[in-house]
Amino acid sequence: MIRITKREAKSLFYAGKSIALVACKMRVGKPWYPECHISSQRYLDEVREDDNAWDLMYNNWAYYNTSNEQGYYAHYYKDS
Repeated sequence: MIRITKREAKSLFYAGKSIALVACKMRVGKPWYPECHISSQRYLDEVREDDNAWDLMYNNWAYYNTSNEQGYYAHYYKDS
């Protein structure tokens, strides 16, 4: 997996590609595979035109996957 910036992740998300989010203090890969693979199809179908699908996805991910031990923001990855 290759680490990318938030801007690149957002453009891949709206293009329909899959990205992976990992809390900032966690490492990608073995042994526990903490990354969360996200696809935009689910979020783009659920939101109205005036809503922002990226913010909805990120807020949902952050609520369940961030803490003091794991970190409070995301690092973004794409498959190589």
